[in-house]
Amino acid sequence: MGNYNYEQQNLRKGKNMKPAKQVLLSAIFIAALASVAQAQARRQAPDTAVVSLRTQMQALTSQVAALQNELEAANRRLTEAVEKPSAAEEKASVLGDQLAGMDERLLTAESDVAGLKKLKVSGYIQARFEHLDYENLADNATTTTNSLTKSASTSITGSQGQSVFYIRRGRVKFTYTPGAMSEYVIYFDASKDKVSLKEAYVKLKEPWTGYGANLTVGQMNWPFGIEVERSSSVRELPERSLVVRTLFPGERDRGAKLSVADIMLGPAALGLDLGVFNGWGLDDKTFTWQDPTKQKDVIVRGTIDMGFLGLCASFYDGQYYEPRSVTKTCQTNTTTGAITEVTVGSTKPDKRYFKGRIGGGLQTYQQLLPFGGTALLSEYIMGKEKGKPVAGWYAMLSQNAGSKLNLALRVDAYDPFASDDTTEYVEFGGTTDSRKYDQTITVGGAVNYWWDSAVRLTLAYDHIKKDRDMTGNIRPATRDVKDDKLTAQVQIRF
Repeated sequence: MGNYNYEQQNLRKGKNMKPAKQVLLSAIFIAALASVAQAQARRQAPDTAVVSLRTQMQALTSQVAALQNELEAANRRLTEAVEKPSAAEEKASVLGDQLAGMDERLLTAESDVAGLKKLKVSGYIQARFEHLDYENLADNATTTTNSLTKSASTSITGSQGQSVFYIRRGRVKFTYTPGAMSEYVIYFDASKDKVSLKEAYVKLKEPWTGYGANLTVGQMNWPFGIEVERSSSVRELPERSLVVRTLFPGERDRGAKLSVADIMLGPAALGLDLGVFNGWGLDDKTFTWQDPTKQKDVIVRGTIDMGFLGLCASFYDGQYYEPRSVTKTCQTNTTTGAITEVTVGSTKPDKRYFKGRIGGGLQTYQQLLPFGGTALLSEYIMGKEKGKPVAGWYAMLSQNAGSKLNLALRVDAYDPFASDDTTEYVEFGGTTDSRKYDQTITVGGAVNYWWDSAVRLTLAYDHIKKDRDMTGNIRPATRDVKDDKLTAQVQIRF
């Protein structure tokens, strides 16, 4: 029974194992088929990793192509940028051009400024008020001659106690110095009712000897004495002394001058001037631009400068020509009405006179007082004027009081006939008595105040002593006539 059961169980197991084998075999077969199918599939379909690499390569290729396109575009932009500047570069280029233009203008301006530095403009204006205390009306008389009728008439243009405002001097001076060897000057004056040329000359300087030699040609001051060349802008009193105004009217003439300034003699410096001039000056109405004499006037001056003291000696040799004088008038025929010109009085022939001057002067400046410097100027001049011996002198004392105030006192005298030879005097229309009383003596004083560095105020008074009556004749041994002058002046200098 037991075995039966065991066998029975085995039999049932045998029956049951056939289908399992079949299933197993089927499974193995199916698995084999699947393997073959997978192998076949692997032979027919690509690998996933290869596909992924190919995809990445394609992406990279696309990126490289894109980058290549961008690089080509950048190269095109760079080429265009080289060929055509950007707006900033164009602006920079424009600014560069403007700067270059500014540089050119700056160089031109620097050249102009350098030229202007060689040109110096200076001058001064003197606005003046004068009160003229006339007693003698003839002192202010004017004689005129009618050019048609040849008749002369005298008129009084002023009155006793005449007062007047006017411009005494309005000067502008241009000095151009292109280098160390030359200088050019032109100098104008606009005063009263006219404009005139005061100076115009060329100065050539030599740099070789060390003596400061120079040659000046043109219109300039006469190189005589001290006061002739002393500028009106620095003079303490309003006008020059009478002797200088009489013998050197206008102070200037046309000619040439050779000067040497730096010849050292120990502690002193010697200066020499040699001038050749027409001799008529600027104020002569007859021969302003001409010289009827072949002989030229010669001036020689020597100066010694010792620092504290300066000495001067001058010599003048020339000739004066007086043309033939004819006095005529017109007469009317009462019958016919015809007008004829006839000679009245005697006819004066032309004359030539020796014109000479000799002068000596000194000037010194010392610090004598604790509040300011003291200056002394003095000069004496004598010579011949139209055949007559003449002489004159002046002495001036100037005292500064601080940096603003100056006081000046000057005495000057002029003798139109400085000779004791009465017979010679009579030849010129004088008398023995009148010779003793023909001098003019002027005592003048001035107060100068510097308003600032450019403006100076001056108040001056001149007491003039000359013995004359109202007809202009010499009146000896009588009181002095009233002819004093008060001057108030404002001067600006630049």
